[in-house]
Amino acid sequence: MTKYFGEHRVLVTSYVSPDLDGFACAIAYAEFLNKTGKPAETVIYGTPHDEALFLIKHFNFSDHYSCDFDLYDEQEPAHLPP
Repeated sequence: MTKYFGEHRVLVTSYVSPDLDGFACAIAYAEFLNKTGKPAETVIYGTPHDEALFLIKHFNFSDHYSCDFDLYDEQEPAHLPP
């Protein structure tokens, strides 16, 4: 497992435009990874639902940010775009 993560930070997200459950699960999993020695951070993909936005503002989760990324589900790395 350590070899897989190496020096890279893992970005943890949930489904697109998460509600409170999706955002809370992403935060919890990133926290678990961090406490087990695997650098991770939570990112939001899309626009969070109102209850997730309330949580972000109320608890000042300013280090969790929105991002755009491409996710590829591919078994052969040679098939990925350059």
